[in-house]
Amino acid sequence: MVHTDDFAGPCQPGWDWQRFVRQVLEPLLRDGEAQFQRYDWDANQLAEWHAVPPGGTVIVEGNSSYRCELGPAWDLVIWVECPSDLRLRRGIERDGEAMRWKWEKVWMPEEEEYVRAQNPIAGADVVIDGSDSDFYKQST
Repeated sequence: MVHTDDFAGPCQPGWDWQRFVRQVLEPLLRDGEAQFQRYDWDANQLAEWHAVPPGGTVIVEGNSSYRCELGPAWDLVIWVECPSDLRLRRGIERDGEAMRWKWEKVWMPEEEEYVRAQNPIAGADVVIDGSDSDFYKQST
């Protein structure tokens, strides 16, 4: 599993999908081993390298992982639909009240712009109701 948060950082708008293309997508599409450097949020720098072997199933998880710029790279696209107030509440539960400003002023506006510009639900093969608390408990 590759997390888009491993390609994000406090000064990076959204996530660095260009680095993801270079380090993960292009090597795997050539049937080669991918290697990427995880972003360490606590240390605020790139951290250890991770290998992604070719020939298996790779799950790319994270907000805005489905992007038109990536082309037809995905075999299956799953969109999780969830109301913004519930996403905010869950984000605060995970990250703490001190990060509310980041959710409200940075991440949620970025999400809204991504949905407006990319229309990911139109490319989704499966749409899941993320407001279901049982779904949320299983995915965290």
